[in-house]
Amino acid sequence: MKIDSFFKRINRTSDMYLFLWVSIFLAVIWPHQAMALIFTVTSTADTVDIFPGDGFCTTGAGVDCTLRAALQEANALGGAHTINVPAGNYALTRVGTNEDAASTGDLDVTTDVIIAGAGNGNTIINGNGIDRVFDIIGAGTAVTITDVMIQNGNLTMAAGNQNGGGIFVTIGATLTMSDVTLTGNTAVDGGGILNNGTLNVTRSSLSSNTATDNGGGIFNNLTMTLTESTLDGNSAGIRGGGLTQQGNAALTNLTISGNTAAAGGGGMDNTAAAGVPVVLLNCTIADNIDTNGSPVGGILNNQTINLQNTIIADNTGRDCSLSGTFLTDDNNLDSDGTCGLSDPNDLPNTNPRLGNLADNGGPTETQALSDNSPAIDAGSNTNCPATDQRGIARPQDGDNDSNAICDIGAYEVEAAGGGGGGEVIFGGSSGGGGGIACSLTPQARPSVPIYFFIPLILGLRMLFRKLVEKI
Repeated sequence: MKIDSFFKRINRTSDMYLFLWVSIFLAVIWPHQAMALIFTVTSTADTVDIFPGDGFCTTGAGVDCTLRAALQEANALGGAHTINVPAGNYALTRVGTNEDAASTGDLDVTTDVIIAGAGNGNTIINGNGIDRVFDIIGAGTAVTITDVMIQNGNLTMAAGNQNGGGIFVTIGATLTMSDVTLTGNTAVDGGGILNNGTLNVTRSSLSSNTATDNGGGIFNNLTMTLTESTLDGNSAGIRGGGLTQQGNAALTNLTISGNTAAAGGGGMDNTAAAGVPVVLLNCTIADNIDTNGSPVGGILNNQTINLQNTIIADNTGRDCSLSGTFLTDDNNLDSDGTCGLSDPNDLPNTNPRLGNLADNGGPTETQALSDNSPAIDAGSNTNCPATDQRGIARPQDGDNDSNAICDIGAYEVEAAGGGGGGEVIFGGSSGGGGGIACSLTPQARPSVPIYFFIPLILGLRMLFRKLVEKI
């Protein structure tokens, strides 16, 4: 059918306008909804997007795209998007709480998004003490955060929800976090993170976060996986200086060190419901403190924890409370005999000879085993992770007896001749250095296939012909 004959068949004005508006929707709105966009932040300012949902991240100031504006755009569009955040200090300055549109206070995320920084010592997202930093909202929302530092979230002065100083994860939402540092965040529960959904943390550090009640580093209510990470220097006014644990938890190659609590569980407080799995595999829980003389500086356990290849040692007060149950799959070590270790290859009441928490290579700090540590080659190769917390291959022959056996704890001693050069298997860009260097590249507009504009062109031609006929 020729276009001219097509137009002759449309005689009524209502048909014309209906066709025109459908054409505009198909040509402009629908393509943006369908595409996964990539936004590159170009300004460290904290300003809002002028037209959320139009597919373009801009604050109206030239070509500036801020982190807040990019999130507003992604939220409005729905779908899955990526936000690249260059090096810089991104301080939140728009005061306001208890709204979920990312217009003031914290950065609300209501759609699937990847937030990718330039290294956790280079891209700093600073709550500036006005609110928490990120609020992950909505059942089914899946958020990934990589290579950033999240700091100075504060909810103790806010009304309403005062939990999750750095990040709050709502019911049904999922947060996956790798190569991230959370530090200096404060809340009532969950100084660093309050998780009511699913939390996956890899190669990350949670340090110097504070909960006035429970869970200085993390408060977990539902499902959590922590891998190759460190919780250190966090504090709680009641329990769980490093971690308060009330849901499913799988902790592997994890160091919990130097955390404090006032009423028990300086390292970890476990009150998960009966039958809920809590597994510690090749973890080191050491040098944690109860500040008010309660007898449990390590793990305050009121339910059931499964231990394998794990060190619990040198905590102020007792290493463990036995009000709950420790199911030991053999090859664990405690320093004072309070963890109920009774399997044949367990090492109760044994000094692991740990070094101080330090940079021993890899993306997070660890506590090294000294050369004469009884934890060397004393673990089990069953379920032994492929690497230690630093990314060094396991198992190795650390005691030079020609048998490569997994060490107990998060740190693997390398075989003689390794020279510190064992295979390192970890990703991401961690570490710091460098000053603020924020790219000011203009925001790239998303490409739209030309055929999407054909309906719009036809609709505009129809309107023009009708106007000419009236003249």
